[in-house]
Amino acid sequence: MSSNVDEGSDGTTTHSVSVVLKDSDGNSITSEKDITFNYAINAADGGTAAGSGTDYTLAAGSKTIEAGDSNIDIDVTIVGDVLYENNETIIIALDPDNGGITNAQDGTMAHTVNIEEDDNAPKIQFSANTGSTGETDVGPEATAKTLTIELDAVSSMATTVAYNTSDGTAIAGVDYTALTSQTATIDAGEPNTTISLTTLSDALDEAEETIFITLTSPTNSSLDANNQMTFTINDDDPCLLYTSPSPRDLSTSR
Repeated sequence: MSSNVDEGSDGTTTHSVSVVLKDSDGNSITSEKDITFNYAINAADGGTAAGSGTDYTLAAGSKTIEAGDSNIDIDVTIVGDVLYENNETIIIALDPDNGGITNAQDGTMAHTVNIEEDDNAPKIQFSANTGSTGETDVGPEATAKTLTIELDAVSSMATTVAYNTSDGTAIAGVDYTALTSQTATIDAGEPNTTISLTTLSDALDEAEETIFITLTSPTNSSLDANNQMTFTINDDDPCLLYTSPSPRDLSTSR
């Protein structure tokens, strides 16, 4: 048997799991005697949620369905968070240690609580939509530049995104080393990662040149606004100045 509960973004929620008396035909019944049983989270039964106040709280205990009653609830405290994660499960076992159930026989002895994720996937982008090798007309022209890719919220799952370079006014192989079909990974619990862009030097005095670095195909996330960076290569070659001699005075005196 199973039941579902939304995780929530903060605070706690009480989720009640009902333990019911039934006859062999599945009909709800009562008993003339008190019926006592114990319960716990049985690690051997699995479950992906973490207890002790992380995803939920439920201490092992015992319950008594009093004579004349047909059911009793076990209350599970669900802990909300804003962490993007998979749906998680809690498996509650009745009589997990086979210590015995008084005045009743075993029936369905496990219940799965599905904690349903209700947080949005994080967004991924460059930390800035522009970058450069240095100062205009100063450079350096050739460098290995570190660029940061970030999430707008930390995730419990690894996030990946593809990235590629394309020519603006700069030319791959001449002005910079192309990045093709690359993948960046932000590990679970981390806010960002970095990639490296290498620009190349030449002896030409030239205008500043641009490269585009584009993010595509994110997993466990969606693209945010800064999904393309315009990167500028600042020229560091000196400008050569040519001077011509003063015109000669071709006049002659007579």
